[in-house]
Amino acid sequence: MKPDPIFKKSKLTEKITGFVGYAPQHIAETDWQMRKYLAGELEKVRDRLVHIMVNRSEPDPLQEKFGYSLKTLAYLKAELSPDKRGKELAEELSPESEDRLLDADLILLEKVEALHTPLDMTEAVDSTDRTAEALDLFDEGLAEVDDLFQMRSRLYQKFART
Repeated sequence: MKPDPIFKKSKLTEKITGFVGYAPQHIAETDWQMRKYLAGELEKVRDRLVHIMVNRSEPDPLQEKFGYSLKTLAYLKAELSPDKRGKELAEELSPESEDRLLDADLILLEKVEALHTPLDMTEAVDSTDRTAEALDLFDEGLAEVDDLFQMRSRLYQKFART
């Protein structure tokens, strides 16, 4: 049984202060809040990755791999960052449509939070090979976040058209 929309909204409200859901008069603000929160979380991930990278021994055979991960992360953060508020809705979303947006938001939040797992692995190992594997997992996670954000954006745009 799927969680009900009230439960989903409460989970999002725990993370995003002022989250009000996808009522027509709030959808643009909610989207902006969600994107701002995600960009902030990605900034925390970036800071952690930089900290790990600069505290590695020199010369680091994985320096290029870390650099690639940082560039990908910067691209994703820029893509997620809210540049302006979107359009409001002319009418109420159906319960099914709101549920789809809530699901997309929750999944995206979980995936961004999961980016810390490969960073935990990177900090826990001394082996270059194991660190490279953890960075590969990190990059796969970034790709998943990007894919999910693109899906969420298409869904949002579908509902936000006027």
